[in-house]
Amino acid sequence: MRDLELWRRFARGEVSKADLAALISLPLVRIAPQIGAVMQLVSHEAPVVRAVALAALGGVRGVAGVRALVAGLDDPEEDVWRAALAGLRRTAADAAGRYVHALFHSRVEVRRAALADVPRGAIDAAAYLRADPACADLASALPWPDHPLPLAFDLHRSGALPSAQFLSVLTSVAPSDLRAFLLGERGRGIEAVEAYLTAASAAAVLPAAPGGDVLDQIARAFGEVDTEDHRIDKLVDTLTDRKHAALVRRAGAAFVSRYATHPSRIVLAAAVAFVPLAIAFPGFPVERGPEAVAGLLRYR
Repeated sequence: MRDLELWRRFARGEVSKADLAALISLPLVRIAPQIGAVMQLVSHEAPVVRAVALAALGGVRGVAGVRALVAGLDDPEEDVWRAALAGLRRTAADAAGRYVHALFHSRVEVRRAALADVPRGAIDAAAYLRADPACADLASALPWPDHPLPLAFDLHRSGALPSAQFLSVLTSVAPSDLRAFLLGERGRGIEAVEAYLTAASAAAVLPAAPGGDVLDQIARAFGEVDTEDHRIDKLVDTLTDRKHAALVRRAGAAFVSRYATHPSRIVLAAAVAFVPLAIAFPGFPVERGPEAVAGLLRYR
């Protein structure tokens, strides 16, 4: 079929099924010269015409074309918004940022459909839908971003990532990367850490540490999992690297403080690994002594 004849019929409003089939089969390079005619069809009264026009726009990079695809996601007809989604997915193959319009659409059905086939470049953005109760099942099946720690800590802090999965993410990165992240994040200063550990060493009842530290989340995760496994062993080993003494002391304060408020066997074992002298703190119950010794032997 000759393209010029096709465009003339569209311009006159003469749209047949054969013309629609011809339009959707054309590569974008042949549609581009008449993109204006296609744009007029995205608001056609017939849903099938709108759907074909939106499908034909797949791969566009221009602002007007992308806006048409994004607007198509709001169409009440499922065939139409799915055509818009398919078109936006093609566009996102070379411009991944465009796909966020589908991933974070206001309608659940659009977000879930967008998660069914995420362009590679949009995987990092899609991972944030783990925090969306309506989409968490699909988002959790996707790979984590190449740099997962900021997202993992955010999701765990908000309660959207269980502690067992959180620990798995922490142990999936290189120990040096985890230490670098923790050193760069919010934490108690060394003076506050030493003041707290000194107070804890003399207190009949263990106090909670003042302030906050990103390491508090790891201590919480240990307590919620509360069983020995390779992830906990690896994390304790990572955090007891004596080349980073300040980080070790911060970890000690976080774990002693966690034990003060939420005592558990694994938290106690890790606490004495970070602060061996804590085994003699009067605030630790005498009956938990064997567990503390076991932790000291396991992790030191």
